[in-house]
Parts: sequence; structure tokens; C-alpha cells
Amino acid sequence: MAEFLTQLFDTSGFPPRWRCGNWSDALGWLHIASDLGVWSAYVAIPFVLGYFVTRRKDLPFRGIFWLFGAFILACGSTHLMEAIIFWWPAYRLAGAVKLFTAVVSWATVLALIPVMPKALAMRTPEELERRVAERTAELERANTALRIEMQERRRAERDLLESEEKFRTLADSIPQLAWMARPDGTIFWYNRRWYEYSGTTPEQVLGWGWQILHAPDHLPRVLDSFRAALSAGEPWEDTFPLRRLDGAMRWHLSRALPIHDEHGRITRWFGTNTDITERMEMEEALKLANRQKDDFLAMLAHELRNPLAPIRNALEVMRRSGHSSEAPAKALEMAVRQVTHMARLLDDLLDVSRISRGRIELRIEPVDFEALVGRSVEAVDSMLRDRGHEIALTLPPGPITVEGDPTRLEQVVVNLLNNAAKYTEPGGKIQVELRRGDGEVVLSIRDNGIGIAPEMLTRIFEPFVQAARRLERSQGGVGIGLTLVQKLVELHGGTVEAYSEGLGRGSEFIVRLPLPIAPDLRTNGEPHPPALEPVRLNHASTRHRVLVVDDNVDAAVSLGMLLKLAGQEVRVAYDGPAALRQATDFRPHLVLLDIGMPGMDGYEVCRRLRRESGLERTTVVALTGWGQDEDRRRSHEAGFDHHIVKPVEPSALQRLLDDIPAEGASSAASASDSGDHPSPAGTG
Repeated sequence: MAEFLTQLFDTSGFPPRWRCGNWSDALGWLHIASDLGVWSAYVAIPFVLGYFVTRRKDLPFRGIFWLFGAFILACGSTHLMEAIIFWWPAYRLAGAVKLFTAVVSWATVLALIPVMPKALAMRTPEELERRVAERTAELERANTALRIEMQERRRAERDLLESEEKFRTLADSIPQLAWMARPDGTIFWYNRRWYEYSGTTPEQVLGWGWQILHAPDHLPRVLDSFRAALSAGEPWEDTFPLRRLDGAMRWHLSRALPIHDEHGRITRWFGTNTDITERMEMEEALKLANRQKDDFLAMLAHELRNPLAPIRNALEVMRRSGHSSEAPAKALEMAVRQVTHMARLLDDLLDVSRISRGRIELRIEPVDFEALVGRSVEAVDSMLRDRGHEIALTLPPGPITVEGDPTRLEQVVVNLLNNAAKYTEPGGKIQVELRRGDGEVVLSIRDNGIGIAPEMLTRIFEPFVQAARRLERSQGGVGIGLTLVQKLVELHGGTVEAYSEGLGRGSEFIVRLPLPIAPDLRTNGEPHPPALEPVRLNHASTRHRVLVVDDNVDAAVSLGMLLKLAGQEVRVAYDGPAALRQATDFRPHLVLLDIGMPGMDGYEVCRRLRRESGLERTTVVALTGWGQDEDRRRSHEAGFDHHIVKPVEPSALQRLLDDIPAEGASSAASASDSGDHPSPAGTG
């Protein structure tokens, strides 16, 4: 290698170029200056290219630029050698430089061949400008679309925020407890009502902390049902109690619904707890009322059937005994007593209905309450003797006068005494004490009977609540006696209270009435029924023609017999057409007409009687089991003179007979005997 380099730089055998040929100084320096100028330019160009390539990292074909720079630098070296050999004849070195330049030149040519198609495929400036314009337009469109999308997204986010705000406002305003949970059941939000109800903080109940509000005996079941709904992805519903802020456990109906996304996946659960305590209490109250109604109806049937047996027995005794013994009189007394008992039951029922509708009238007057209590004790004396009770009556010295309705006040005292007698075992003791209080009269009725359970004390005056207890007693009533007592006492401005130490410890009822009762206690409405006292019809000195019309044969015949015993001329009809025929022939002064008859009812019969010539002055009385205000209005519109509810009191019959004008009536002494017996329709 050293020998090669030595030979390469060896100039022996070669003269400098100045000595070859006729070189003038000017021509020689021209060649030298030109070669040096070309060389300097060829050196500068690669440096400029190198700077350009190093600065532009994205420049394509970077290797070609570096190769081209080497080619130019090599070309410049040949020009440098041409200038040098004017003085230093290193022709061998100059040849080597030219050979290197040739190699570099061809290397550049060979490198350009594969690059050329790519270079030719490059866009022209116009194409680049057009492409840039297209890309700029595309970017602007994309930019516009992006702006619109961002606006829509911001609008959607704003709408979502507003929607969530509205939802939270709505959820906070509903009375239900509301909450939201993640798909796994972890609760992350409660409405305001939840915190107001429970008195908890978010830290206590978020997640699964809500379990602190549940009753321990219900919690396992609730957890099982909730987790089952979460696993199945189905709506959840359950009923359980939740502890309120004050510690009260209130029943709630709880529901939760899954919320799905567009792919059907559950994203959250929304649930509510609705307080149904009042509804459950109402349902229980309705069930209780229904049971009380059933018990009351059973007791009512029992109590109404009870008097029928002795009445039927008494009638059988009278039928068989004739006039041979005292049995008919005793049987008659028994029948009257049982009928009175049945009538009192029905009167109590009607009184409760009238008071509830505000249709009862108090006939206020000064009342000697001390004497009234004494009469009331006498009224129940037979019951007390039958059950072997001992009664102690304590009265204050001197009379105590109150203002009230004497019949209704006596009804109060008698009902309380009956209650004490019925619920005290035979041989019991009943204490009645009347005393003056501070501006009031106080009546205490105490017994040593079966007593009252503590839970019944607050309900003892409600209608029918004692029916269940009274079913065990054959003479227990229908459960409205104490209700009637309370309502009548309150109408008089007083109060009544019940006391008992428990079952088997007896009971005490205390009535307090003001002294005196204000006069404005009078109320408008239906008058109370007359006192239930046995009244006999007087044998009339004036005989009237009376037509009895009733589809109940026994009722019609028995009433006809009663009127006949009172000296009246009587005929009987059992339906409307027969009654019209009898009236045309008989020309009665008084018609006792039932309303609820099949075919032609009593209203139509009355209207036709009023159109019948010769019957204008006939008194027509509705004698019926229907006694409501609407029934009385209809009977008045049909033309009835009076409306009497069955069973008719003998005193009411006597007043009707006394009010009939004497004109056309015959003397009882001169009347023919043809009408002495009640005759059925179509026979007289």
C-alpha cells in the first residue's frame, strides 16, 4: 500500500504543465484561475446541500442529495488537480482523482435510476396547491362538523344537566323515599325525603348502609329478594317496615326498576319506598268492621229471635188454657214483655241512625234527675230480681234539677243499668250513686261483673264493638246500647266515661250533665218514639168502619181482632184490588193500609181511593215497616193522612180513632153485628 501511494505521488518523468507547450503567462493563469474558481464553487455547493439536507428532516431522497454532493466535490477535486499540475506534475494522483470522480458520478447515476419514477410521480406545484386547497377544504368541513358536534355535545350535556336537575327536583318533591343504585345494587343517591324521614347522613346509608333502618326480623328476607332481582335484572317489589327518625317502624311498599342503555345493559336502578302504614291500618280497620258487622248481624238475628220463642209459647198457652186458670194472664204478660223488648231493640237501632244523621229532637224541659234515676231503677227491677242482683242506690238530699229530655235521659240510665245487669254474674252487686259536682250532676253506676279489657276501654262506645263479647251471652243486646248512651249524653252537653281495672274486676260508668243544659241543644228532626208502656184500647162509645189492608194475613187479622175488641166495625183485605172493592162497598171511616204489597202497592191504592167518590173524608193511614224520610215524603205525596211505622202502638190507634169525625159513625149500641168479626177480602 505504501508503495502504491508512493507511486501515486511520484512525479518523476513528468514536467510541470508550464513547460509543456507554448503557454503564455496569461493563458496559463487563465486556466489556473478557472480551475480554482470551478473547484471553489464545487466545494461550496456540497456544503450548501449538506446544510439544506440537515435542516429539512422531511426532505425526500436524502441519500441522493448526499451522493450528489460527493459527486460535485469530486468534480471540484479534478479542477483543483488541473491547477496544481501547472507546478507539481502529479499526473498519477490527478488520474486517480478523476477515476474517483468517475466512480462517484456513475454511482450517482445508478442511484438516480430507481429514484426517478418516484421523483416523476411527485406532484407538481399546481397539483400540490390544488391538493393543499382540497385538504384545506376538507379540514374546514371537518372543523365545521367538529364544531357542530361539540356544540351538540355541549347542548346534550347541558340538557342532561338540566334533566338531572329537574329529576332531582322532582325526586326531592315527591312524598316517597327515592334512591338510585349501581348495577350491583350499591346505592349512590337518595332524595331529600329519605334523609328527612330517616334522620341519617349520606355517610351512614350510601352503599349498603340502608340496612340500619330495617327491622332485624325482616332484613334477611329483604336482602334475599333484592339480590334475586339484581341477579335476574327484573323489577323488584317488597313490603317491609322502615325505622323513622322518631324510632317508629312504618310499613313501606318498595319498588325498583332497572334502567338500560342503548345496548340493553343495566346502567342503574331507580327505586322508591311508599309509606302504606295508613292504608294497611285502614285495611285492618275495614276487616275489623266487616267482622263486627257479621257479628252484629248474627247477634241481631239472635236477639230478635229470642223474644219469638216466649211469644209463641205464650200464645200456645192462651190457646190451650181457655179461661180455666191464671195461665192466660201470665202468658199475656210474658208476650207483652217480649214484644216490648223487641220494640226496644228496634228503637235503639233507629235512634242510633237518627242521631248519626242529626235527625233526633230533644224535648227540653226541667227534669227532676233524682226522681228520674229512681224510676229507672224501678224499670229494671224485674231483671235485677231475675238475676239475683243486689242494688245499692245512693241519692243526695233534695232534688237535682237538670234541663233535658226526660224520656231520653231515662233511656240513658236504663241502658247503663241494663248493661251492668247483663255483664254481672247472677248474685252480683250494683252500686248507683247520684251526687252534685262543680256545676254538674254526676251519676256513677258501678258493678262487680266481668269487667272490661284495657284495649276495649277506648272503643267501648263505638257501635257493635262489643258484639263479639256479647255473642257469648244470651241477653247481650246488639252492641249499640252504650253508643246510644254516649250520643244522647253528648246531645245534652254532657260526657260519659268507662272505667275498669280489667277482666273480672267489674266496671264503672260515670255520666256528667251540666247544670243547667243550654237551651240551644234542641235539634230539628224526627221526634223520639213514645215510651214503651202497655196501653189498652178503650172500648169506643162511637163505632167506626175500619178497613185493614195488609198482604201479611196474620198481621191484618190480628190488627182487625184488636180493633174489633175496641168496638170497631172491621173488614180486612190482603191486596190492593180487594181493598178497592171493599172500600167501594164498605165506605170506611179509617183505612189502615200497608205500603209494600205485591202487585198494586199501597201508594197506588191510596191514590185510587182519593179519586173514589164518597171517600173524600176517609182517613187513610200508611201502616208500614218503612220509616225513613223518603218513605214519609212519598206517602204524603200519594195522599196518606198519617204515616205510622209497624208495630203500631195501641195508644196511636186510640188517637186515630178519637180523631175521626163522628159524622156518619154509628153508636156502638145500635150498630149491627154484621161487622163484629174481621172478614177477609171479598167476603164482607
